[in-house]
Amino acid sequence: MKVPRLCNLTGSTEIPPAQNLILPDFGPHGIPAARHRLLRAAWLRNSCRTGEMFTVASVERQCRFPGMTHRHDIAEIEKDRDRVCRAILEALPDWFGIPEALENYVRDVKTMAVLGCRRDGRIVGMVALHPTSEATLDMHVIGVLRPYHGQGIGRALVEAAAERARADGMSLLSVKTLGPSHPDPHYAATRAFYLSVGFLPVEEFKDLWSEENPCLLMIKPLG
Repeated sequence: MKVPRLCNLTGSTEIPPAQNLILPDFGPHGIPAARHRLLRAAWLRNSCRTGEMFTVASVERQCRFPGMTHRHDIAEIEKDRDRVCRAILEALPDWFGIPEALENYVRDVKTMAVLGCRRDGRIVGMVALHPTSEATLDMHVIGVLRPYHGQGIGRALVEAAAERARADGMSLLSVKTLGPSHPDPHYAATRAFYLSVGFLPVEEFKDLWSEENPCLLMIKPLG
């Protein structure tokens, strides 16, 4: 097996296979945005030199970082997808407080691919995926339990979804969320999160869900 080289971070240093990587600290407590920028740059440089590409999602899931307490253990949920979905969404009433909509999500995920993040012996975050065209994979619903917000789990789930889309030959990741014409502060934070992980707003539809709940379509190009 060819061992990849990590360049221009700590000098030209040979590093072990991905599952055994221990990377240098990239900032106080591994600030997510800075960590991802450096990882992307490093692995792009590495791929140019060796022809081997590691995605940020795979690095996040397989590596541990000095100064960080947790790593993200993300895998596909093979059974009880509806039960997992219900448990997470019901714990997030500020985002999923409409009973009919929640039931629709619980029903829909039974036939979708669902990725879950496990922490402390249970699944604390999930994203349900389904293709809407040959080029686009849609994140039908995504949620992370509130005590685990701000720990990079949502970002890791998005990266894992993007990795799945690329593996299937798709070039776009999509998501629908409450539009900016609605004043809800929780969904304002959700839109800010999507922007931070590379989604771009496309159009707000006032008649797709209901006039009271405008739907914003967002797209993330996959390079």
